[in-house]
Amino acid sequence: MRRYITTSLIIVSLCSIITTSTSLNITTLNNTDDTHKILAELGTSTDCEYCKYAHTALKNLYSENNPVNFEYITLIFENLPAAQRLGTDYNFYAFPTVFFDGGHNVEVGASSTESVKNKYNSAIETCGGREVADIDISISVDWVDDGKIDIYVSVKNNEITSYQGNIRIYVLEKNSTIWFDKFTNPYTNAFLYYALNTDLNIGPEETWQDDINWDGKQYNFDFLTRENTKIVAAVFNSEKNQGYARPPDQNPFDAYYIEDLEIATPTVNSNPPNNPKIHGKTKGKSGDEYEYTFSTVDPDGDDVYYWINWGDETNTGWLGPFSSGDEQSADHTWNKVGDFKIRIKAKDVNDVGCDYEKLNVQMPKIKHIIGNTMLFNLLKNNLYKSFKIFLG
Repeated sequence: MRRYITTSLIIVSLCSIITTSTSLNITTLNNTDDTHKILAELGTSTDCEYCKYAHTALKNLYSENNPVNFEYITLIFENLPAAQRLGTDYNFYAFPTVFFDGGHNVEVGASSTESVKNKYNSAIETCGGREVADIDISISVDWVDDGKIDIYVSVKNNEITSYQGNIRIYVLEKNSTIWFDKFTNPYTNAFLYYALNTDLNIGPEETWQDDINWDGKQYNFDFLTRENTKIVAAVFNSEKNQGYARPPDQNPFDAYYIEDLEIATPTVNSNPPNNPKIHGKTKGKSGDEYEYTFSTVDPDGDDVYYWINWGDETNTGWLGPFSSGDEQSADHTWNKVGDFKIRIKAKDVNDVGCDYEKLNVQMPKIKHIIGNTMLFNLLKNNLYKSFKIFLG
């Protein structure tokens, strides 16, 4: 079930709006001196006509910027947690709006992709030069199953004084399967829900850490897949700054700026299957079909796939999935003579694989015995006569 909201906010969609920023003709980002990775939060809606320009500009900047010195999150108004972030935290005014680094820079409106791309470049460069606290985020994510993930996060305070702030861990869908723009293009880095949103108080040179078991089913996000999930962990400072969602001086909000940012994608905590065993004829005749049996055991009990290379430039492709420990079989015919090396490997349903096992087989040439008795006797008699002459 999708989550929608009813809100008293009056939201407008703008194709362009005057902001306090300067539009520069910038084509690339200079990220060598950035103090941290910048966060861009795009406020948008499925009914917004001009939001496609803002969304495309962020996507293009992200793909062109290597190494990437910023991350963007798409806050889709039809999703309740996103609407709360926009309305409550940012006093949102219009679609589209991009909040950089928690509101340090705000860009409203979009008349074309290139025009806002230049503005976003400028905002990212400005934020990249900000002074930030000396803290480090570390995050890792394990995929469990069916939208369930385990998140391990820590924040190291490298300062000699205590640090206060707030950490938010955003769960994103890389390519949204439920929210699209007005032109049916899927939104990217679509915010679903917070895995964590809590205040921090870390002593001097100390480390705060936590582990979170997040279950998408609780929020009707059980459609999530490992390959399409991204996690963003961001630490915001506790210093209140004056921000405006409609620059230069309208729709005020309390802005708390980004200190550090890390991203992670889920990995599978899975053991590989044991190397498979294969049995069958090791010597035969080319042109005849032979059956080979094989099996393996997965330590985690996962279903398994098999790949067999027959050594004659043919293979089976991935066969399966099969239950761990169950014996399987495959037939093969070698259509030429020679020595061949069968190689077989296995992987589990999490794409965690093992090494190859090998089996050598021979398909030798067949020696044909002379079957013509008359010819055989003639040769025998000639050999006997030659032998008698030789002996005298």
